[in-house]
Amino acid sequence: MDTHCLTLRSPDASVRPPLVAGDAVYIAAFDPGRLVVLDPLSGRELWRKSADGAFTTTPFMAGARIWASDRTGVLHAWDPRTRQRTAQLPARWSEEGRGQPAVESP
Repeated sequence: MDTHCLTLRSPDASVRPPLVAGDAVYIAAFDPGRLVVLDPLSGRELWRKSADGAFTTTPFMAGARIWASDRTGVLHAWDPRTRQRTAQLPARWSEEGRGQPAVESP
């Protein structure tokens, strides 16, 4: 099995840890609020999506969807197969505005 190294560079450390799921690496960038999806072997960009606000959480997978929330208080979901947004829900945070959202999946 080959091992590959992915280096994420950000001048202000605003890149969240990536999610590796299936055949892709998902990166939710704080500024300017982009979900970037990379091929894990080549590092080539597969697709990207934008949000109205900067992403504030690490992307996570629940119910066959990729989820991430932004600083405007919206929790976004995408179908990784179709690359389409499947949900935009209000995110609930602690009083301090910290934490990682949880999604219940059937």
